[in-house]
Amino acid sequence: MSVYNRLYKSLPREGNSQKENFLTEAFADLMNRLERLFPKEDRRFITDILLHHMAANRSADALARRVELARQLRWDTQRSIELSDLSRKRPDITITIDGECALLVEVKI
Repeated sequence: MSVYNRLYKSLPREGNSQKENFLTEAFADLMNRLERLFPKEDRRFITDILLHHMAANRSADALARRVELARQLRWDTQRSIELSDLSRKRPDITITIDGECALLVEVKI
């Protein structure tokens, strides 16, 4: 589905503000465009902004390294994922590195 269709689905309707969904779709599209045109900047945003607040530990360092070395990085919205307990969740944004879901982002406005 194109970004325009996804944004149209997020238009406000009577009694229901879709601001969070609209901004999430727009942000993910922007970050995918940034990844295509300026991958270093996209990856720096992930490591310097998104991962910055993670506790400094091996896991955070390993994830930052994966981001830096990624052959392919993609921002997706409303992707269904399966957790280790076999339940399914639908985070606002998933960041996929080389085909594997690596980071989940919940958007709050």
